[in-house]
Amino acid sequence: MSKGEFNSVAQANGGLENMINWDGKDKDLLALIKYIADEDKLQKVLENPSVIKTPVVRNGTFLRSVISRRYGRSGNRKAGRKHERMTYYDQENQFLRQQLQKEIPILTALIQKLYQDLDRKFHLNGAKIPVTFGFETDSLGSYTRQSAHEKEHFHFSLLFVAYGVNNPLSKEDRIDLFKHEYAHYMQYNMRIPEKYKWQAGTHGSAWKYCCSLIGAAPTPYYKAGEALLDHNYDKVLKSRIHDKTVPIRDTYQRQQKAQKQKDEVVQYKIGDNITHPKFGDGIVEKINLRSGGVHLHIRFDGEVKCIDQKWLMRRKYT
Repeated sequence: MSKGEFNSVAQANGGLENMINWDGKDKDLLALIKYIADEDKLQKVLENPSVIKTPVVRNGTFLRSVISRRYGRSGNRKAGRKHERMTYYDQENQFLRQQLQKEIPILTALIQKLYQDLDRKFHLNGAKIPVTFGFETDSLGSYTRQSAHEKEHFHFSLLFVAYGVNNPLSKEDRIDLFKHEYAHYMQYNMRIPEKYKWQAGTHGSAWKYCCSLIGAAPTPYYKAGEALLDHNYDKVLKSRIHDKTVPIRDTYQRQQKAQKQKDEVVQYKIGDNITHPKFGDGIVEKINLRSGGVHLHIRFDGEVKCIDQKWLMRRKYT
């Protein structure tokens, strides 16, 4: 499909956004397309046809996708699509990440200044806790307590808090997000009056009490503009969370976080022999750590393939 032909199909279907399969497996690629400038989206979609919904229909006529024409209808199509995603990740997506990572010193300074002010007011040490950044597409931020497996830290996704994304958070919402996570830190590091311990949970009454002390929106999950509202904390502290999905989402987030940490553990080392069902025997030459997983660069008969460690582990290939 040519650029002009694709444009006409997109217009007939209500725009480019409606042509993209947002439920696709390559979340990194979809996140990049979502947040890059509007004028660059079309080119990125055409370069990565795996994100296009299929079949593509225009004037009642089915058009074969670019991937179908390039890789055919056999199992090679799947392999080719995966290889294309890996190539994209290593080049284009890496460029965006490098640009956003340049903002880390500025964001870190902003967060630490805010936390220093709050520390002085409540005699705490939140500003001394490390702040890390990633590229999560389904979580804006988090606070992790010290445990046998993890160090205490705050964590934020650059895809939301960075200034260089296409639709960055407003100044007020960004500060409110930082306060939201500081309130989680407070609930475990300061004395909470007994009358505010009646509702358990990550976003229970203790957390809402801490929100009231620092002026954070007592909303369990992000809603644009909440930071600008006047919140009735007296009412909030006496009321249960009516949204029944909140406990489910809290549990889901804990499970996802645990799985992400498990997936980021490197299970192989350089020089390990790998047996692949299609490519045969290979040797690990390079290991790339990424948010939520590990990429292994494996040499098979003179050709290097980039393979996701989760895929290998899931199929128990050694």
